[in-house]
Amino acid sequence: MAGRPGKIVPLFIASIGNPAPAYANTLHSAGHTALEQIRVVRGFAPFRKDSAAGAAGRGGLISRQSDPVAPGFSWLPGILAPGSSKTDRLGREPVKEGEEDWTLWQSTSLMNVSGKGLGQAYGKWKRANKEGQLVVLHDELEKALGKATFRRGGSAR
Repeated sequence: MAGRPGKIVPLFIASIGNPAPAYANTLHSAGHTALEQIRVVRGFAPFRKDSAAGAAGRGGLISRQSDPVAPGFSWLPGILAPGSSKTDRLGREPVKEGEEDWTLWQSTSLMNVSGKGLGQAYGKWKRANKEGQLVVLHDELEKALGKATFRRGGSAR
């Protein structure tokens, strides 16, 4: 169930790609690189092992928002709150302190087998965040370097 237009919803932002250190800074780890930058810029705690994905080697690393978001700022108003008319001249959505709730999750398995761990971690998170949305960061080898695509709903298949 998607959030109402104009409403900021909790996000589970996951990166899939091949794990570090063997594949660090490769194209197939672009999602991990982007997620790490979000973590640093947003002031989240360092990633730690996430037990939600089970003990079968399909786990991941998790970081949750440690401090509330600065009042009056939203990173992605056009994606998260389409149709909202309450934006400033830069297109930022005014929000109340702490209204944005992001959880960052990084797969620690190879990209082609990351689905099970991600599904388990997201499923556990979703039970507590009914209106929450999944955002997956990953490389796209068919796209030109530096190009991004945003898509609502669906799967990779």
